[in-house]
Amino acid sequence: MTIIYIVGGTEEHVDYLTADLNLRTNARVGRGVRFNSANRNPASGPAQQSETVAEAVANGTVVRLPKALATEVRYDAPVVLTRAAYQDAVRWERTGCEAEDLRGYDVLWMAKRAALDALRVPGQRFLFTMQRVENRTMDGHLSSSIGHERISLDVVAQPFDRSGRACIIVMLSSED
Repeated sequence: MTIIYIVGGTEEHVDYLTADLNLRTNARVGRGVRFNSANRNPASGPAQQSETVAEAVANGTVVRLPKALATEVRYDAPVVLTRAAYQDAVRWERTGCEAEDLRGYDVLWMAKRAALDALRVPGQRFLFTMQRVENRTMDGHLSSSIGHERISLDVVAQPFDRSGRACIIVMLSSED
């Protein structure tokens, strides 16, 4: 059971939070979704024969979150992060109570609404924000910070492999 305290909020705000919690808890992301050229976003330009997401996972260009973790948050589609997004939002090298699987769970949970939107409009980016504890400082040293910092990430839905099976890609908002 989740109890939410709202001070100074309105009944409409409570209804929105309840609906958002229900969506994040119950909605499945990507079940049976397949893409073809008919449901591509024309703004993304002409189709190109380039590396598939599955090939990018195999060569280490992107990082795929474990299937068991994605399934726990009710993602049926594979979820991958660009290397930069993984380093910023998930990677954890410090000792303490944080762990990469918990940080990955947070990314999946916070991205869920954007991922559902992205599946409706393949190729279009959808922004979401979340808070995370910094792992490394700007100069590359391990951080000793314990405070949360807000980061912006984008979600886009694309074919995972040449069969058209959908996947969710999470990237930094500053990445192309």
